[in-house]
Amino acid sequence: MFKDYIVVSVGNQDRFVEMQDYAINNHAQTVMSHRPFKGVFRRFIISRVAQPATLPAQLLYNRPTEVALVVEHTCDDAALFREALEDEEYKAVIGPDEEYMARQFLDTPPVAVEMDEKVIFSESGAGQYRVFDFLKRRSDVSPADFSDWLAREGVLLADLAEFRAAASRRVHNHIGTDTAVYAESGGAEASTGREYDGIVETWVSSPDELSRFHSEMRRRHADYVDPEASFSVVATENVFVTDQT
Repeated sequence: MFKDYIVVSVGNQDRFVEMQDYAINNHAQTVMSHRPFKGVFRRFIISRVAQPATLPAQLLYNRPTEVALVVEHTCDDAALFREALEDEEYKAVIGPDEEYMARQFLDTPPVAVEMDEKVIFSESGAGQYRVFDFLKRRSDVSPADFSDWLAREGVLLADLAEFRAAASRRVHNHIGTDTAVYAESGGAEASTGREYDGIVETWVSSPDELSRFHSEMRRRHADYVDPEASFSVVATENVFVTDQT
């Protein structure tokens, strides 16, 4: 399975919501109404990030961020996504609309990240909020050791009844490549910078439900995660295609 995120940041807070609205209400409709992506996605989800000024204080990592959208593409195979991005109709219609958004709203190119997904647990009826923890490993920790630790953290939380009572779904994404199909195809001049080594997703009814676990989590993270380079955001999903129940 192929999965990527396009992480979109908006430096101008006055245009934060405007950009989100355009991506969700205009661009996504363009994507879904044109042939290149018909039948390609298992998931196409745009998560609208809460504005920094409105974020609750009880996030796992509170480093300021300008992230406005997390766009998820999931397909059966990377070749399907690459073929769609190379389609002439994409180049004529969808690609130019992405370039328009970049010119109008973005100070920096979006970041494309490809990942291996591990579902830790999933209950029916995911919570209203999707919390993303963008984790950067400590400089003295190897990528392999970080990935092993993230896997162990998943096993621990899957067996923690109190945590599972607070969260309806948990996914750990392991980042193991510096390449990304979207960036390679020239999508909105996206970069493939290694800003993150793992991205964790947790679905909850309220972000506050996670706050009581944060102190212990930070203690467990301390040997592997760089807290100054990691950050968390809270988002609501706009689902256009999904294979999740």
